[in-house]
Amino acid sequence: MKKCIIVGLPGAGKSTYIGAFWAIEKDGKTGHKLVCSKYPEDSVYLDSLKSSWKKQKEVSRTSQLDVKEIIFELSLLSSSDEITLCVPDFKGEKFQSLIQNNIDPEVDKWFKESDSVMFFLKYNGRDTLQDEMPVSNPENKQDQASVLSINEMSEWTKNIMLLKYILNTYKMERFAICVSAWDKVDTDAYPTVESWLKEMSPFFLNFLKDNIKDFKLFGISAQGIDYNNYPEGESVQSIQLKTEENRRAYVYESAKNYDITEPLCYLISQ
Repeated sequence: MKKCIIVGLPGAGKSTYIGAFWAIEKDGKTGHKLVCSKYPEDSVYLDSLKSSWKKQKEVSRTSQLDVKEIIFELSLLSSSDEITLCVPDFKGEKFQSLIQNNIDPEVDKWFKESDSVMFFLKYNGRDTLQDEMPVSNPENKQDQASVLSINEMSEWTKNIMLLKYILNTYKMERFAICVSAWDKVDTDAYPTVESWLKEMSPFFLNFLKDNIKDFKLFGISAQGIDYNNYPEGESVQSIQLKTEENRRAYVYESAKNYDITEPLCYLISQ
């Protein structure tokens, strides 16, 4: 059975994605290619994420304080393929600590047991700090981490440092690189995720191409909209209707796809 770990720095969109997935999964008739074959033993936190998502409310970070890892067992409807999905750090702070070589034993354990990564990348503006660190193959483990403090690094650089750590330390077959809050992107100007990354941070895109053999880019809008800025013609009521029709959360490659398990399907594919 394939094993995937969900990775992302604080605010990268992991919780919202899991909340959307859980809400759609629990309501049935998902339209997803991957569905739960075994639910997590404790769903209290998942149910709170589901509630926030359905109410179009942002997830409170304080609600994540006591959450342990959550594990899903998923199966592909079209075959017998299965994947175990682990979310070991909803807040993302343990992943951020890896940049500074502060390694949580439980996170380390799950990395060692996993063969693929669903990597969440927070929606960011144009990268203006491309000289913070060199783009090289990831040989010298974390040697740049001491040059700048975490607070001094751009979001792009922190993500590269985290990816470098993973590439240096563990053997992963595939990476699904997922840009969250994709609803904020003008897809007329940027029709693919790669075109957006090329404009926002060619530095980051080149790192992916130079250092990761097998990866695929996805845009993800788990919320479907910005709760603080509803688009013209949309309202709480119209988004509620889309929620009921499973036309709210989506994955984007070159077009919208309302099956938000697509990145996981890529990771499980032969």
